[in-house]
Amino acid sequence: MKRFITILLPLSVFGLLTACQGSENTLEDTNLVEENGVETIIEKDTAADDPNETDETKDETSPPDDEQAYMERELNKQYFREVEIDIEYDRDQEYSAEISFDDGRIEAEIEDEIKGESLKGKEAFDYIVERMSQIDITTTSDMNSVTKDILSLFDLSDNYKELDIEVTLQNGSKIEIEDKKH
Repeated sequence: MKRFITILLPLSVFGLLTACQGSENTLEDTNLVEENGVETIIEKDTAADDPNETDETKDETSPPDDEQAYMERELNKQYFREVEIDIEYDRDQEYSAEISFDDGRIEAEIEDEIKGESLKGKEAFDYIVERMSQIDITTTSDMNSVTKDILSLFDLSDNYKELDIEVTLQNGSKIEIEDKKH
């Protein structure tokens, strides 16, 4: 009887391990412990922490709070808290870029009627922050220079009809630049 168990137990363990190989759970750490003639398998299930998990296998309802937390963290590193750039060109074409707070949530959006492009969310946020972080705007900045820098950084023409730039600094101060050419 003892010999039968000695042969059957390893075969059962082998069969169990082979059957588990095709399952969705991954057994990264498996230890086989033998105590008083009894083998025990100790497994660490790492399926939930799998760094190779693709977006398709993750829960499709990932909370947008991850994006909000990212934008909040990045915005806290900047000199500004909110940005609004509105520029009107001939033929009623407009360019608008904005980072703002709406009901406590960070919203970012770019509408470029000249190039026919539109960005929202993290993609728009990153685009705006990348450009705005290249200039330092303060309440004592030369506003003509700030305007030229923003137009250059956002790859916009200085041949506008109307320009409106509002920047809210981290300390709550607001800087507004308005210009009409035609």
